[in-house]
Amino acid sequence: MQPVIIGTAGHIDHGKTALVKALTGTNTDRLKEEQERGITIELGYAFLSDRIAIIDVPGHERFIKNMVAGVATVDFALLVVAADDGVMPQTREHFDILRLLNVEDGIIAITKCALAEEDWIDLVAEDIAEMTAGSFLDGKPIIRVDSLNGRGIEKTREALFDLAGRKKDKAPGSIFRLPIDRVFSIKGFGTVVTGPALSGSVSVEDKLEILPRGDPVRVRTIESQGTSARTATAGMRVAINIPQISVDGVFRGDVLATPGRLKPTFMLDVECRIMEGSPIPLEQRQRVRVHIGTKEVMARAVILDMDRIEPGSEGLVQLRLEERTSAQRLDRYVIRRYSPALTIGGGRILDANPAKHRKRHTDKIVGTLKALGDTREEQVVLRILTKARVVTFDDLVTGTSLSSERVEDLLGGLNIEGQVIELEARGARHLCATSLYDGFIADLTGALGKYHSRNPLRGGAKRGEILSRWKKELPDFITRHFVDLALSELRIGAPSGDLLALHDFEVNLTKKQRAALAGMEQELVDGRFAPADIGALASDVSLDEKSARQLLQVLVDQGRAINLEGKIYFHSSIVEEGLELLKKKFETSREITMSEFRTLLDTTRKYALPLLNYCDSQGYTTRRGDVRVPGPRLDEEV
Repeated sequence: MQPVIIGTAGHIDHGKTALVKALTGTNTDRLKEEQERGITIELGYAFLSDRIAIIDVPGHERFIKNMVAGVATVDFALLVVAADDGVMPQTREHFDILRLLNVEDGIIAITKCALAEEDWIDLVAEDIAEMTAGSFLDGKPIIRVDSLNGRGIEKTREALFDLAGRKKDKAPGSIFRLPIDRVFSIKGFGTVVTGPALSGSVSVEDKLEILPRGDPVRVRTIESQGTSARTATAGMRVAINIPQISVDGVFRGDVLATPGRLKPTFMLDVECRIMEGSPIPLEQRQRVRVHIGTKEVMARAVILDMDRIEPGSEGLVQLRLEERTSAQRLDRYVIRRYSPALTIGGGRILDANPAKHRKRHTDKIVGTLKALGDTREEQVVLRILTKARVVTFDDLVTGTSLSSERVEDLLGGLNIEGQVIELEARGARHLCATSLYDGFIADLTGALGKYHSRNPLRGGAKRGEILSRWKKELPDFITRHFVDLALSELRIGAPSGDLLALHDFEVNLTKKQRAALAGMEQELVDGRFAPADIGALASDVSLDEKSARQLLQVLVDQGRAINLEGKIYFHSSIVEEGLELLKKKFETSREITMSEFRTLLDTTRKYALPLLNYCDSQGYTTRRGDVRVPGPRLDEEV
């Protein structure tokens, strides 16, 4: 049987603690004040078996936040109603909280039956049935018990074992996560924290972090379900010894988690249902108490899809928290009125790390959040990819709240359908939706089309310049990957390594331009390492300098010429000839001076210096003081 956690619920002084003691032999009121006053203040824990833990929660309205911390992560509920009192205000509030937290099953115990006649107990049972009608407790066992004389105790124990046997298998998830509900110190061991393991697993010596502060800790010892263990997994109640941090440095509401996987946040996007019995609606920007896991935090409720949420209705809300918390998609939460404190609603978290929403973006955000609430897991994966644009595999697992194995399966199907693009970069596996690539290509081809219209004689746009517009939107490795994909699919072309163009673009020259270009190219060849300057080239073909430069750029774009310092043009074949001469020189001597280089090419310093600087920039040579030695591109060849 899987580990099971059962939480009590019910009005103050209805016998919850006495019932737990009768079932387990453990008095969960461990504090002196609790024993003196006869009420539960803090959470108490007992074990029905080595696999079944019971959390005893306080019933007093002043300690509702402790109650929520106790039942926020339980599997099943044990709702307790005293026979002499019947259904009371905290009975209803506790029951409402259980429903908001999506507890799916449980049983009901009518306690203190020795204090009431059977006819009266029948009426109490009818009230309970009426309250629970249509809920997860509708039709569940209502057992009459008395913790002092033992009536119904064995029947309750059997019902709890039967309940525990109905726990559904859940994927453990890949991230260890434990919301802390108790912190204490043991002499000789140091700080110990306890809570339910919501997902993943933890072993002795594992490294974890305490969120939201991010303090690193190492697990020294583990106790799970009341016994010492080397490893604990999702579903277990766990006590973890973390002596590296003082007891004053950890608090209820903190989360112990796998390092680097959960991002603390000041905002949560949520589905919010206001209970039918709430005396007030949820107003725009209302200040509320938010209970998430074992944490209570104040927040402003910014309603996204309506002006207010009336009792019995549901809406989408951004909770803007007054302090950071850590959560995951589909975690449940409860909201209570700020003052006087009263439970009014709750629901599911849809996005645990949203941006701050602006009113003008509301329609788009509402669509995204509804998709994140979709039960179809493939759609959730796609929506997270669309929202995040580019995400690592680990962050995708965190965002979906699914196991890594399940996310892998979903990605396999989406890959087959061509909806996902994957690549390895920066030591991690990255993913994005194919729609992001399609949008990028549409924008890129549009930009290239405009560039060609403005520059009909240019072979293409410089890669760095045309891609700079996406610098703030996408990581460089993604734009490079997208360009490579587009080139392989012939959606764009690369006339030279530094240029990008539309695939079908060609520079169309007039007959006169072609003749002038041919004439200037021949002059560059004839000029060898002392080519004519731009003025002479333009004059010889009867063009002005601007027109001559535009035509010479065609040669550069096609890789038939290089332009140095913006004013000197060398023909590429001549440059290649110079490199061969340089290579032969290095075969007999591992260094060359400027004077030797100038003599080697039979030219002047005016041309030799920019050409030698070009060799440095391209890795053909490396400067060392006043000499050049073979650079990385020539070193292996010589």
